[in-house]
Amino acid sequence: MAKKNMTLGEYIASQRAKIKISQEALGFRVFAERQKTQHSVSRPLSATAIQKWEKDINQPNFHNLMALSVIFNVSPITIRNIAEGVEDRTETVEWTRIKTWLEVLNKEDLALVEAVIEKIVVAGNKQYQEKSNTGKTLGGK
Repeated sequence: MAKKNMTLGEYIASQRAKIKISQEALGFRVFAERQKTQHSVSRPLSATAIQKWEKDINQPNFHNLMALSVIFNVSPITIRNIAEGVEDRTETVEWTRIKTWLEVLNKEDLALVEAVIEKIVVAGNKQYQEKSNTGKTLGGK
């Protein structure tokens, strides 16, 4: 679990340190995870790219966040919460079970799941923005 008020960059750096790999190795692992999907990239990410994430200069895109969730063995929701500054809450569904389900999907089905998750993230971002702008809770209270 991430500490409260941890930036996404701090979280990436702490998780990388936890699994004891270099920035260069993390860039290669993100590359390897993305090769398993239809959103592959042409070459591994550089240590400089990872360093920029860790210093909060840049943020990973959706597909890189999905790869990081696999590498760090956390749900994409956990990473999204950290990126948005939302307190990380214990999730109701065990992430390792979800990962097991995702591993049996073919590329077309996995693409559909990714599209649904992306829409959920976008909808969540909109709700979070509305809450921030109005000062109300998501339930309207």
